[in-house]
Amino acid sequence: MSRLLAAKGVDVTVLTRGSELPAHKSARCTAAVRVIRVPIPRSSRIRSDIDQTRLRRAVRFFDVPDGGVRWNKAALARCLGEHAACPFDVVWTTSNPVSSSLLGMNFSLRTGVPFVAEFRDPWTGNPFVSWNTWVHHRLEVRLEAQVTNSASVVVMNTPVARQQLLDMSGLPAEKVRVLTNGFDPAEYPTAESPRGGPGLESAVLNLAHIGTMYGLGHAPTRNWKSRLADWFDQVGSYSRAPIDPLARSPYYLFSALQILEREDPSLANRMQFHQVGSVGSDPADFTRLTSEFGLRTTCRHTERVDRDQALAYEHEADVLVLTQLRPGDGSACPAVAAKTYGALASGKPMLGLVPPGDMRDLLEQSGRASIAAPDAPDEIAEALRLLLSGEHRRTADIQIGLDLAPFSWEHITDEMRSLLQAVTEG
Repeated sequence: MSRLLAAKGVDVTVLTRGSELPAHKSARCTAAVRVIRVPIPRSSRIRSDIDQTRLRRAVRFFDVPDGGVRWNKAALARCLGEHAACPFDVVWTTSNPVSSSLLGMNFSLRTGVPFVAEFRDPWTGNPFVSWNTWVHHRLEVRLEAQVTNSASVVVMNTPVARQQLLDMSGLPAEKVRVLTNGFDPAEYPTAESPRGGPGLESAVLNLAHIGTMYGLGHAPTRNWKSRLADWFDQVGSYSRAPIDPLARSPYYLFSALQILEREDPSLANRMQFHQVGSVGSDPADFTRLTSEFGLRTTCRHTERVDRDQALAYEHEADVLVLTQLRPGDGSACPAVAAKTYGALASGKPMLGLVPPGDMRDLLEQSGRASIAAPDAPDEIAEALRLLLSGEHRRTADIQIGLDLAPFSWEHITDEMRSLLQAVTEG
């Protein structure tokens, strides 16, 4: 976004963490984008090291809303110094971490510069987040209200996330905007036509999930100290509702493949699954899980790769698998995985293991997705059957269609630039 804004004449300065080094290659920033890196304080580095141990709950107890608040003091001082030398017209914060929104609010209050608070995930309304205690949650609810009331504009990632924030905050509707994630059309210059019909029936179908998957359902052997630490980690913690992390793992998909293998071996033998990306803390879990389900020859795993390699795997796949957690309280999911937009732009068939919400709506409108609940193996098995037969491409769905133009980064950047212009003029 910074690179595209700079190309449209916006003078962009990015403030981020880390040492004073050139921007990482994956950022693809140009010389027109200035990147300021403020080092993380020693206390934060020590905290981060401890956070990897069983003491993480205790370490996070005093960090409200997150460990980033320890960085904010030095970052604010740097911001004020830069502003004194060459005044900014607007400050835009993006979360997570949500502590960045506190930094933007404090800078705005000190300088009078208008402030836009963008949340790529909901804050206290996030159905997948837990807090140390109910008191911590209430403290963050107050902080969120301060931030959203101070901001000139609040930007959410999806329409459901916007509506949920409006319902819980009472903010005026015109103050909360939506800027989705998007895709670069240059990465999908030859989008394939949707596959289906007679050609698909005789083919081996290569399904690929590109991205992170969560825990794989294994409970490694633990001694009494580990079990006690796990118990302590849960005492007093607060969450909106329990969730099933297996819904973002291969577990239920493997269960569905096992059902197909039992009920219709000819279909199961025509499918291959490739997981590209992390699968929890131990990659060996993937191999163990495929052995348990008898899928060693059907499923394979590749660890995390860079963007160009990920695109290559995406282009090679016949079907793209998209997964999402189900909110434990039964509400609509207020998130769309960023890779969804690229999958839509690819023109490929998709297997959507997603609950009701924005992401499911997009996949249904595309007419190219076979959809099932993420935690229902029988539904997933049926979705795979429909995918192999091409029956998921119902005429009604194809007629609905989905205009992808609003999801190109170019279009989103134009919307962002218009919003910046309105904020500075207002």
